[in-house]
Amino acid sequence: MDIEQLKNNWRSIGESNSERQRDLIQSAVNNNSSLKRLKYKQVIESICLFVLLWVFYGAFDGAAKPLWVNALLVLTMLLYILTRVIGVYWLHYPVKAGNLQHALENFRARLTCLTLASSVTALTFGLALIVFLSINIHFTVNKWIMLVGLMVTLVIMVYVSHRVWWNKCREINQIIQEFKE
Repeated sequence: MDIEQLKNNWRSIGESNSERQRDLIQSAVNNNSSLKRLKYKQVIESICLFVLLWVFYGAFDGAAKPLWVNALLVLTMLLYILTRVIGVYWLHYPVKAGNLQHALENFRARLTCLTLASSVTALTFGLALIVFLSINIHFTVNKWIMLVGLMVTLVIMVYVSHRVWWNKCREINQIIQEFKE
């Protein structure tokens, strides 16, 4: 459903039927293909991280690492997963208000918060994973280069992810501006 269809449906149901308005907004959000892709991405990331959390201690020699590194990795991984679970919930149930403009503004605020939380948790988890994997390594020049390459890749990936989320926020801002006009 595009913005024009949503506007026409909004006008046709009037202001009195708030339950119908909420259903209309919920339907428009749930049928948005880009938001569906974000939800699927978050679910897949969470499942993969649960699997990694399940096997990391044995598969990556967690016993040979200091306790604080293991705790840091588990904590940042759980925060990353929690952010994704909250994101899926917020993207699946975005409508809490009867007024379309107010609902969209609430959704934009949540999406902005989710954008920042997603970027921060991704960066902290990535750094914790790099620390965990490199804690007992004797570094040579080549290993330092690989470590720097990993860090640059992490920053680029977090930046790209942040831009994707930020573009969704910008789309919601445009929709809000169109409704104000």
